[in-house]
Amino acid sequence: MEIQVIAIDQVPGAVADPRTDAQCMADFNTRMTATMASTFVQPRATAIRDLTLNEDFDEYGRLMQMLGTTTVLHNGMDGTPMFGRAFSRSDHRDRRC
Repeated sequence: MEIQVIAIDQVPGAVADPRTDAQCMADFNTRMTATMASTFVQPRATAIRDLTLNEDFDEYGRLMQMLGTTTVLHNGMDGTPMFGRAFSRSDHRDRRC
């Protein structure tokens, strides 16, 4: 694939955008906000839970995924607050997340 960049004055009938960068960003943000608001409307009956996706290391030093809430369950070995619970296949069958 080849991309050629040419000056705006070399394209017949083309007009440069008179807006500043700040105006372009403001327009973009306004349009994105409106699009996102119309796309992600949740029905009234939807239950909302705050969940966190955390990572920790197991006893062998492997990185593992942990699913948690915004409530601290315990502190890690270094004193860091831990929010997650180990997520395994048995957890998935026993509980609905």
